[in-house]
Amino acid sequence: MSPATRVGGGRPRNRLRAWLALWCVCMLAAVYVAGWAFWSYTHQNLRFVQLPPGESAVTGKGSPFRVLSINQARSVPVKYGKPVEASPGMTFVLVRFEVTRVDPKDYCLLNLAGADRVFYEYTTRVSGRPLNQFCQEWPTNVATEGEVIYEVPLSRVNQIAGVYASDQRDWRTRHLVASPPR
Repeated sequence: MSPATRVGGGRPRNRLRAWLALWCVCMLAAVYVAGWAFWSYTHQNLRFVQLPPGESAVTGKGSPFRVLSINQARSVPVKYGKPVEASPGMTFVLVRFEVTRVDPKDYCLLNLAGADRVFYEYTTRVSGRPLNQFCQEWPTNVATEGEVIYEVPLSRVNQIAGVYASDQRDWRTRHLVASPPR
């Protein structure tokens, strides 16, 4: 029997095959979008764990640190020159901390954690303060005080959760956020 004389001509099978191919393409696209969403959520969002006030956290190299105080100021005095003024709509947040370095290669990089996974890096606008913000030259196994200054929008200054060590680069890390004792 020739294909032309066949009953039904095979048309419903071709239509079914087209729908099946479309369904497969849609499912592949859905799997791709779901995988991308999962990867971006786990890799792009910081995860914070708020410690009780006054409790110590650790840096990526294992040095314990604790926050002594968190204060805000519109201007910050420096050793040489006039006080540095905060930008319009911003304020300085001064964080005094104490760290006991256990590794000579630890730099004590600390970020300020805010609400909704917002974080702030230290400002480079202020220098010449009595306390250092990096601990690479501090002695090991000795508790030493430091100070880090951040510039934060005035609208978000009341939403500060504390400080965490930013040298923990692994995407699975849950950053331990330390805050000063009450």
